[in-house]
Amino acid sequence: MINVISRKPNRVMIDARYIQHKTSGIGRYTQHIITQLLDLDPRLQLELVTHPSRPNPIEHERVRCQVFR
Repeated sequence: MINVISRKPNRVMIDARYIQHKTSGIGRYTQHIITQLLDLDPRLQLELVTHPSRPNPIEHERVRCQVFR
């Protein structure tokens, strides 16, 4: 059995449209999940699909946002 460790960053896309200025329970939950994922894996890169009212809900060097229109 060969163990291979990838050096490439992991990329995940998350629907973060519920993170708005008036955040709902789902929005808060999503926001906490995102911050915890970033803390858990230093190679993780996130792409967020965001709401136009809050185009950049999380500012982090490993997070890119795309506004859903």
